[in-house]
Amino acid sequence: MTARSARKARNKVSQTLTKRVIQLLVPYVGRTGSAELAAEMAKRSVSSVRGARSTLAMSANRQYREAIGSDGKPFKPVVLNRFDDKVWIQSIEKALRDPETDSLDVTITTDHLDEISRKADHWARDAERGTLIDFAMRDPRFEGWARIDPEPPSCPFCTVLISIGPKRSDPNQAHFHIGDTCEVQLVLKGQEDYPGAEQVAEAQAKYEKAVKANGGKTDLAGLVKQLKTIDPEGQS
Repeated sequence: MTARSARKARNKVSQTLTKRVIQLLVPYVGRTGSAELAAEMAKRSVSSVRGARSTLAMSANRQYREAIGSDGKPFKPVVLNRFDDKVWIQSIEKALRDPETDSLDVTITTDHLDEISRKADHWARDAERGTLIDFAMRDPRFEGWARIDPEPPSCPFCTVLISIGPKRSDPNQAHFHIGDTCEVQLVLKGQEDYPGAEQVAEAQAKYEKAVKANGGKTDLAGLVKQLKTIDPEGQS
């Protein structure tokens, strides 16, 4: 499975999932939020998120096998366990919670459903990203994985992470924010022309400029601020 075909499959899963979650939760619009209601909403929609996670985890396995080709025996995929009913309830509660009062006592609107659907998409993509990163970490045939954004311009946070290039890291330490379109690109040892390599080089150049403008400091907050100044049109 090529990066292009994987992206097409991912977008289809994403569109289907977000539409389905909103359809399932529309009956809750106009009701008053509570911990009990959030749990009810989660129970109604969690199977859809699990289904999407399963589909994208299988896509990751196909991408991995495509990457190694016939070069030896493939590693078995791990089962990621960071998503469960409790996590999904917490995600819904966070989407409903009033940012000023920290209360769930709010009137549920379609904006809340949109935010919940974005969180559903995030958790679905998490299964694909996590599976790929795990392969990159365990399989010595890989230099690691590179973070690539197929839908630039990338935000300053993502630009900094893209600039790192191919690396090996714990799947649980990889940072992707809600609405993040970045994807994981497996990079074989010695591979320099991997899909997205040019984007990594561009991000590295911006990173170096940001560090210089930040007085040589590499703190994330400072770099994000400098990137917004260096490239105001490209840093959304």
